[in-house]
Amino acid sequence: MSSFKRVFNVSLTDYNGDILVVHEKIVSPIKCASECENHCLAIAYDPQTRECITYGREISTGDSPLSARKVYSKRAHLYPSDCSEVNPISNSGVNNINLANGLLYNIFCDMDNEGGPWTVIQNRQDEQVSFARNWTDYKTGFGDLDRNFWLGLDIIHLLTRKPSILRIELVSRDGDAGYAQYSAFSVADESDGYRLSISGFTGDVSNAMEYHNGRPFVTNDKGDQHECAKSFTGGWWFFNCLQCNLNGRHVDDIHFRGGVSAMKWNGFYYYQDYAPMLKSRMLLKPSR
Repeated sequence: MSSFKRVFNVSLTDYNGDILVVHEKIVSPIKCASECENHCLAIAYDPQTRECITYGREISTGDSPLSARKVYSKRAHLYPSDCSEVNPISNSGVNNINLANGLLYNIFCDMDNEGGPWTVIQNRQDEQVSFARNWTDYKTGFGDLDRNFWLGLDIIHLLTRKPSILRIELVSRDGDAGYAQYSAFSVADESDGYRLSISGFTGDVSNAMEYHNGRPFVTNDKGDQHECAKSFTGGWWFFNCLQCNLNGRHVDDIHFRGGVSAMKWNGFYYYQDYAPMLKSRMLLKPSR
């Protein structure tokens, strides 16, 4: 269990595939029961040793900020497999989603947007998080799920093993909003370079993502188009080099007015090439 951190005054033990958290010197069964919260499934209390054990409780690992809370448990089937299975009366926010093999991830579910629930896989709202990252960061994810983040290519691949719809929401530097939606969207696994497959465009901006269809993902340290990633910043499905790049440098009116490395969407305005974007979100849901 070396992959798990020690949490408060507990020791951690693996028992038959389930997580056990052993709380030392709990003074009563009532106190023990109070420790059973979040994703705790059951408790056991020994009054002689005052040992309290909670089963299946969520604990932390140090893998990345976004996948920081994971549970390996035979009970993981109790959790939703994507945001569409989250209780429909829930508010938008972070939920535990069981993607594969009993592994739970923290994922932001948008329960309010039209046509949802949606899983948010990318969010750019301000300049607080840099998206000029390497392959490992784009693979595992980075940022703050409540504000600016990239969910991670591994997670996006797992989500899009089901037929999926992608919605891209954009706000330009001048404050105009637009969207592009694709009825078929998937990302291959790492062995195929997280290759993009996208089709079925509708929306009120140009179909800029079509240019990147069939391309593997590229970062500044990996991919045959890595010079594009160095020039335009941010990992993306680059190809000689782009028609859009939502992971480029964030546009800040005070410090940075645009340029080649900005977040861009060619054809957002019919009269302007490669309009700089101020905000973007990428959301997906199963197409069933």
